[in-house]
Amino acid sequence: PKLNNGELCVTGEAVFQRGDCNFDREVDIADPPSILGHVFLGVFFPPCLDACDSNDDGAVDLADSVFVLRWLFQFGPPPPAPGPFVPGPDPTDDLYGGDLGCEAGTECN
Repeated sequence: PKLNNGELCVTGEAVFQRGDCNFDREVDIADPPSILGHVFLGVFFPPCLDACDSNDDGAVDLADSVFVLRWLFQFGPPPPAPGPFVPGPDPTDDLYGGDLGCEAGTECN
């Protein structure tokens, strides 16, 4: 449970679209620069790091930006579950069994 606007909020699993790093509800050409801005410049702080991990390898890095670009331009496979179209929970553990996190993907935010 957590406090949200003075009300107690019990959260379930966060839901997101894999590859939607800027969390605008679609995976598009704006997402790779968001990933790069976070990884290299520190100017973008994603509301859902799990969504930025587009290749689902458990880390957010340059490979995630390349993965989205390859998929968008039809040279590669789509992002793994929960996929780029329908929001859902993360079915896999992140690197070393940790969790990248997805605060924006809960109904309390």
